[in-house]
Parts: sequence; C-alpha cells; structure tokens
Amino acid sequence: MRMPTVFISHGAPVLVLTQTPASQFLRSLSTHVPPPRAILVVSAHWEAPQPTLGLSDDTIHDFYGFPKPLYEMHYKAPVARGVATRAMELLKPHHAITDATRGRDHGVWSPLILAWPQADVPIVQLSLVGGATPKTHYDIGRALAPLRD
Repeated sequence: MRMPTVFISHGAPVLVLTQTPASQFLRSLSTHVPPPRAILVVSAHWEAPQPTLGLSDDTIHDFYGFPKPLYEMHYKAPVARGVATRAMELLKPHHAITDATRGRDHGVWSPLILAWPQADVPIVQLSLVGGATPKTHYDIGRALAPLRD
C-alpha cells in the first residue's frame, strides 16, 4: 500500500497541552491514514550542511519560555533504523549522512505525541539542508518517494 505524504503544521509547542482544532485533528490523524510501519519526518527546526538522518530517540526541547510540563514530556518511539538505512541508499547522490546523537526536535515529537501517543511507530528524522534551494529539497523528496511503498 502506498502511504500518503503528509504536511503537518504543528504550531507552538503548547499545542500538545491545549484543546484546539489543530490538536484535535492531530489526535485523530491515525484514523485518517493507514497504520504506518515507520515514519520519516523532515522538520524545519533542523538544518545541516547535507541531508542528515538523526538516529537517537532523545526528545529535544528546542524552545524556551513555555510551561514546565512541556519540558517534562518525552516521546520515546523506537528509531526507524531500516528506514534510515534505505533513506541513506536513496540519498547517496545527495551525500546524506547519519548522526547517531541527534534526537527529535519539537517539530517531530509535538505532533506525533498527539497522533500516535503510544510511541509505538518507529521514527527517523531527516534534516533540511541549510542554504539549499527549493529544488534541492524537492529532489530529496523525489528521491525518498520509494519509502512510501
């Protein structure tokens, strides 16, 4: 089955603590898409010199000045190592690398903690390429398209 590609605007990190149309939608997201075997997330909160796959399950609290409960949240979904390996193959022309220490920023965990709160779907995060053109990112997305299958 071909999985959809989904763009999620997560808003402020407090989304996970509030009842809004956006948080309600995210809480229902798993009912709108087929059950994923894994999820690859590209978050605008991480740029690197080249496409980089983060292989840590650490929760990064990359914000400040928000309520204390946000800093106590952790989303320990397993790392989608198989997806990361396949993505590395697909991104060879783009010189992708891995970072074993890079965890997941709030652009990853804040929407997923609502959509799949059991943290049972393996996750891997891919960086944007700092300073790259839209075409570069488009080409990276096209290269990753086989992951949808």
